[in-house]
Amino acid sequence: MKKQGSILIETLASAMILTLTATFIISTSIENSNILRERILQEEVDRAISNLENELKYNTSNEEMHEMLENKIGFKYNGDFSRELTYKNLDELEDGEDIKLNKISEDDIGLNLEIVANIKVGKNEVNVEKKFTKSWWMDEV
Repeated sequence: MKKQGSILIETLASAMILTLTATFIISTSIENSNILRERILQEEVDRAISNLENELKYNTSNEEMHEMLENKIGFKYNGDFSRELTYKNLDELEDGEDIKLNKISEDDIGLNLEIVANIKVGKNEVNVEKKFTKSWWMDEV
């Protein structure tokens, strides 16, 4: 009779250990999946902001920049934002509050700008601020 009691206790203890281990593995997998999605979104947004910066620097004239900055300029972010930059003009992109372009200052070197992106996709949120200068010579090339 003594052996049957200890076997029951050992069975319950091993079932509890297996349950805790399985719970730990599942919760870790879910957390890793969420972190991976956030990192992928961060990379996509960083790439889109870099593409937008290059578009503003090299493919937009100073006159167009001043016209755009007179109005508050913002873009809506979607997964195809970078691809849309290749075949659409900036004024053809969808207006929104996800990506904003702000003028910081202007001096004899060029126009100092800032891109602020606040993107939320599902539970993941990415905030990016990038400052750059559109120099005078970028219109000459």
